[in-house]
Amino acid sequence: MKFIRFIFVTFGLALAGMTQCPAAEVLPGVTLFETKENLSGSLLFLFSDDPTGNWTNEARTGVYEYDLGQKKLRKITPTRGGTFVCSNDGKMLAVAYGEEAGSHLRGTNIFLFDVEAHQGRIVDPGNAPRAIKIVGRHVFFWIPTGGHDQLFDYDFAKATKRRVELPGASKWQYEGIDGIHTATEKKNALHFCYSLGGQRVEDGRDYRTGYYELNVTNGIITWIGDLDPDFHIFRAADGRYIGFEGEDVSEGHKLVSSAFNQFRFESRDPKGKMTKVLKNFSRFRTLMGGTYSLEQMSPCRRYALVRLEEPTVATKKGSPGWVRTYFIVNAGTGETTVLAKEEVRKKIVGFASEFYWVGPPPE
Repeated sequence: MKFIRFIFVTFGLALAGMTQCPAAEVLPGVTLFETKENLSGSLLFLFSDDPTGNWTNEARTGVYEYDLGQKKLRKITPTRGGTFVCSNDGKMLAVAYGEEAGSHLRGTNIFLFDVEAHQGRIVDPGNAPRAIKIVGRHVFFWIPTGGHDQLFDYDFAKATKRRVELPGASKWQYEGIDGIHTATEKKNALHFCYSLGGQRVEDGRDYRTGYYELNVTNGIITWIGDLDPDFHIFRAADGRYIGFEGEDVSEGHKLVSSAFNQFRFESRDPKGKMTKVLKNFSRFRTLMGGTYSLEQMSPCRRYALVRLEEPTVATKKGSPGWVRTYFIVNAGTGETTVLAKEEVRKKIVGFASEFYWVGPPPE
């Protein structure tokens, strides 16, 4: 009896300091909550209620948009089930589908969709990409192949694909490209890390190992540095850095705002004078197998989007699944509100992808 009382008390503390407003189930298992905050932008996600569980029925599967300002849901385009990716502004979408062993994504069929032009097409990058990033109307495929990582730029407007290479670079036994990410402060830039090793196999210009920036408008590649200050960065509109305390800024339970781009403060800020705790999420959910993750900053960069993923065995298909709750944390005040809850597999034989908060960047 004491243990049961402890559980209820702990669970109550887990919800303390967290606002949960009236809600509406917009799709089976997808619930959106009203918020006191005046939010802008939209949530994009892939949803399917295909009862076969194969997610190939395009009439039952599609990419959806929930407008946070107008509180309206619409289906952007039908598609098959797969790995969903979108641009930061939500104007270009990609869905990778089809099985391929060893791939982090699902196969070599990539469905691309231009939201403004309402135009879609399927492209085949040749091998299953390890990552897909979108900048403007350019879709980038990162494909590691036997020690020679390849980065391809697909220009949707021109329907052309080219390999991204450093101009006139020498060729080496091993060449690596990783750390691919869109630039935080720029609309038209992609950052990546270049490395080389082994024996030289072809003469040319030797480039330093480190980070580079590709301007997708003119194709010019410029040197950033040995480290990229923009890599794995969650930065608020006021310039402060947001992350979970500890070595991994993207996972934890104590969300903080810091003047420093690091979250182990023993050396830079041992007394915590430059650090503010925004939200101390309860450990109760993590003890029960849940994980808190910092997914992204809002397009206006005034809010942090945190996802709680909890295991469940009560699914309609019978196999284990997950329940995901999304919170918004005000990056200035720390006020925390439940934004959305996804428990599709508990309600139907179906699925929903992770949610992306998209919209125009701050001026």
